[in-house]
Amino acid sequence: MTARRFPPPWTVEERAAAFAVCDANGQALAYVYFEDEPGRRSAAKLRKDEARRIAVNIAKLPQLLQGGPLKPLAPNSAEPERGGVENWLAEKHDEEAASQRWTLGWAVLAALAAASVIVGAISIWLAK
Repeated sequence: MTARRFPPPWTVEERAAAFAVCDANGQALAYVYFEDEPGRRSAAKLRKDEARRIAVNIAKLPQLLQGGPLKPLAPNSAEPERGGVENWLAEKHDEEAASQRWTLGWAVLAALAAASVIVGAISIWLAK
C-alpha cells in the first residue's frame, strides 16, 4: 500500500483573512476565506464563524474516509466553542425568523403602498 500524500491528522490554522486546513506535515491543503466587515463581504461572502465551520469539516475528511466514528479535533484547533447540530439548527431558526420578519415588513409596506394607490385613484375619481 502506498503512503498517503496528505497524512492525517489535518488541522485548522487561523490566518489573516482565512482558515487554512493543513496536513500532519504542515502542508496547506485548503483555504476558506472570510470577511467580518459587512460592507466588504462581497468577495468572500462568509462570516468568520461560517468559514471556521467549513474548515473544521474539511479537516475531518480523513476520518470520514477511514469509515470510523468522527472524533473532535484537537482542543487547539479552530473548532468553535459552541457548536453541534443543535446550535446550527438554532442559528438557522434565528435566520429564518429574521427573514420572515423582513418579509412581513415588506408585505406591510406593499399593502400600504397599494392602499395609498387605491385611495389616490378613488380621490381622483371623486374629483371628476
